[in-house]
Amino acid sequence: MITEIEQRLASRDDLILKVQQTVAETLGDTLPISMAVRFDSRLARSSLQVYDLRTVPAIRDGIPAEVSHVHFRSNLSSVAPLSVAQIEALTCTGRDLLPG
Repeated sequence: MITEIEQRLASRDDLILKVQQTVAETLGDTLPISMAVRFDSRLARSSLQVYDLRTVPAIRDGIPAEVSHVHFRSNLSSVAPLSVAQIEALTCTGRDLLPG
């Protein structure tokens, strides 16, 4: 999958580097093992869920300017994903982000 993304980014070396950095940071110590696992695009498409950003638990206000590099994880178990109808009602830009 990474190779496919890199091919689509063709001449954008800056974006290819960003993809590689994001993958490395996300997978961390599991990177070597994960690179050997085959990506199942059918499974990914069938289990894809889209959320309204406004409903995702997050730190939205009150972070002092002197605080940086804050990381957090949101538990989505109590947040409902958007329905197919809600996804179809997204703006063109929003729909363009979804797989074909």
